[in-house]
Amino acid sequence: MQNLTIPQDLEEICIDEVSWRSGHRYFTLVTDLKSHKLIWVVEGRTTQALDSFFTVLGKDYCARLKTVAIDMCEAYEVSIKKNCTVASIVYDRFHVVKMLNEAVNEVRKEEIDKAAAKKKKLLRNTKWLILTRESKLSTKQKNFLDELCAENKNIHKAVVFKELFMSIYQFPDPPLAEKHLIQCIVEAYQSGLAPLKKFAEFINRRKQGIMNWYFTKRTTSVSEGINNVVKTLRRSAYGYKNPNYFKLKILQKCGNLQILPI
Repeated sequence: MQNLTIPQDLEEICIDEVSWRSGHRYFTLVTDLKSHKLIWVVEGRTTQALDSFFTVLGKDYCARLKTVAIDMCEAYEVSIKKNCTVASIVYDRFHVVKMLNEAVNEVRKEEIDKAAAKKKKLLRNTKWLILTRESKLSTKQKNFLDELCAENKNIHKAVVFKELFMSIYQFPDPPLAEKHLIQCIVEAYQSGLAPLKKFAEFINRRKQGIMNWYFTKRTTSVSEGINNVVKTLRRSAYGYKNPNYFKLKILQKCGNLQILPI
């Protein structure tokens, strides 16, 4: 017999996905940010998959939700906006920075493709150097980065933009942060670099989700920890063929599911 209960005081949740089997098989995980307990697992990472949670939760519960932290998955966002009209959507900081790094690295790869043979050698194997915050580089590494930027103006633009955007989470109050975010978007458009402009277009449509972090200080880090537990369960069992059984094991390990004797 299974007994799974949703907390009566549920107000803040985070939503993430985890692969449960090869071949793009995913679970959507819903976690209570107050208790750090998993409260829902459903197969798939679609709007419909998350809709199933909100349907079971009910309109009254949905109306009480204040915060929903996600990783900028559009399918999840559609479901949240449809079912939880009051809740603030917060984009996870890690995933915002990850998308920024992907854009900066795309600039690096484009410059490698365009560079002459001698300059290709200079640009290769520089991904870590370019994506690392300058404050974390040694003097030798900073000198090499300066040499790299002096040789390639587009790499220089990308590195400057990365440092500018990364400081978005360091402001003392939301108005200053929002002003800085708008400045970053303008800088990306003015750079003339396609990967940065694409990143700016994506961020421009989601400014509020980034700014909501200042009001909630919530992330999906709890879900990331649960994801690691799920992956460990999968490895220890050498994989699961039955998704329903695997869901029960996950809820038993990470949630409030109690397995009682019949």
